[in-house]
Amino acid sequence: MTPTSARVALVATTALLLAGDEAELDIVVGDGVALEIVEVAATVAYAGRGGACSWSANLNVAEGASIRWPGEPFVVATDARATRTTRADIADGGSLMLRDTLVLGRHGEAGGELVARTDISHAGRPALVEEFRLAADDDAPGIRGGRRVVDQVTMLGSAPAGHDLPVGVTRLDLFAPGRIERWLGDDVHLSPLRR
Repeated sequence: MTPTSARVALVATTALLLAGDEAELDIVVGDGVALEIVEVAATVAYAGRGGACSWSANLNVAEGASIRWPGEPFVVATDARATRTTRADIADGGSLMLRDTLVLGRHGEAGGELVARTDISHAGRPALVEEFRLAADDDAPGIRGGRRVVDQVTMLGSAPAGHDLPVGVTRLDLFAPGRIERWLGDDVHLSPLRR
């Protein structure tokens, strides 16, 4: 930690997400500040007798500021219904590195239903608007190919140096400076995107 940087850990003190839970984070990073967010464990959306839960993060990154968030998996247990929303506004000269790992089911489970929305703007213009609708019994063509894990790293705000991608990783270049690296698989620990 320095006068212009911080590392913050997200620690759940009770079980979450349960039916009816609505977790929301609002994070603002001021000019020239570097923030790293660390999650100490995965987040699990548990079955809730038909009830739904939601998790959302709203990020605002000023000029010359940065957020590095190598998130832990977001797991949707069998029969759970969850919505996960990430919104970010990155100023010109700001940067974001965000890892999202979406998992249908705990070990040995098929998983529940998840709507995952991402809406990121850069310098006041849309940079990434994406929505995944994932369910164990619905594998729309072109989404996850029957896999239970969608792991991706989004880098935005500065064009990262090019590098060779690991086998099975797809690179999607964004109109704004940055890109997405995405991997589909069945076991999180096999993802080559660990950072």
